[in-house]
Amino acid sequence: MDFSGYTEILKRNIIFWLIILAIAAIFFLSFEVIYLKSKNLNKKEDSEARNNANLGIFLFILVLAFALYNTIPSAIDIANENYISVHGEYSTRKSDGRIEIFVKTDGGEHFTLTMPARSGLITNGIVELGEHKGTIWYAEKSEFIVDFVPDEIS
Repeated sequence: MDFSGYTEILKRNIIFWLIILAIAAIFFLSFEVIYLKSKNLNKKEDSEARNNANLGIFLFILVLAFALYNTIPSAIDIANENYISVHGEYSTRKSDGRIEIFVKTDGGEHFTLTMPARSGLITNGIVELGEHKGTIWYAEKSEFIVDFVPDEIS
């Protein structure tokens, strides 16, 4: 099966986090650059500048960790083409900037997939809010939903 469309969805997620990381690097690490270029500071000013630089580095490391947490599973899914399809009943709702899909498979298994609202699932027409029956495709490690195929209504 050709998973190139699914791979593109995951790549967009990775690119989003790389852009966030680049912006964070420019903003937070600028404190360090300012500190390193500062001269002729008294002890109090030097201490404040050093504290600002340390805070900037700390915040950048937090953003880096969060970006890695959100991109490494997607990269693994892309490399291994880890896409899973499950048929069953779905209940989709939007909550606090996230999309939650409650899944009950034909085999009786229950699980929840959660996606950021910015993922485009609803705006791109992949999933609609409400109750559905059909087949959902998602990436195994990142649990990123890449497709939904509703059952034909007869």
